[in-house]
Amino acid sequence: MKNRLIVITLVIALMFLLTGCFGGEQTDTLVTDEQIQKPTQEPAQEPIIITLNNTFTTRFREVNAVTWPSFAFDFPDNWTITDEDVSQQSEFITLTNDRGVTISYSHFSGSVAGGGSAVTALRVEVSKVANSSFVPAPVNIPDEEEPDLREFMVARLKVTGTLEDYTFVDVDGSTAFAVIPVSHIGTDYFVRRPFVAEYAFAYAAYISFVAQAPDGEFTEAEEQEVIAILQSFRLVP
Repeated sequence: MKNRLIVITLVIALMFLLTGCFGGEQTDTLVTDEQIQKPTQEPAQEPIIITLNNTFTTRFREVNAVTWPSFAFDFPDNWTITDEDVSQQSEFITLTNDRGVTISYSHFSGSVAGGGSAVTALRVEVSKVANSSFVPAPVNIPDEEEPDLREFMVARLKVTGTLEDYTFVDVDGSTAFAVIPVSHIGTDYFVRRPFVAEYAFAYAAYISFVAQAPDGEFTEAEEQEVIAILQSFRLVP
């Protein structure tokens, strides 16, 4: 009898032990969507479609009835020619969008070496952002041809410094774009003149094609449109 009680006691203890290991209370954990780490994905950006369905051709040759290179550029419907001035010495064209971003074509006769501030200067980083459609052809004044007029680009002009007390101070300055020779890639120190004069290239006269924003910064859409318009700048046979 005593042995039977011992066996029963052992069986009961074993049952309690097994119940604790396998039959205990289970707690279900609810994992919310916020607790699940998901891979971070950038939202897909819609491509910006630019339709250059308008063309402007410079008129210096036509107005003055001279043998002179003509240039053309294309632009979308949301840009407008807001200024056009042609004389016997020069031609200036301004293309503008609704926010006041401008693309300026300038034809200077004679030299643009003079002018500019005598006390202030900018440091400008020049980098290539796109190829250019402008391919120089021989002009009628060989002395005006320059050796760096072999290949052109659409360039970003970023102001990175201003001259103060004979030393350049780093700044996150304005951005502009221009059609210029690829030989200009690098850092321009002591930029003292407006960009339309500073980044003019000698081609019989002095020619520049420069885009600037009223606040020094372009929206993403404006930047893409500006680059496309500048890329379209070309010679007209």
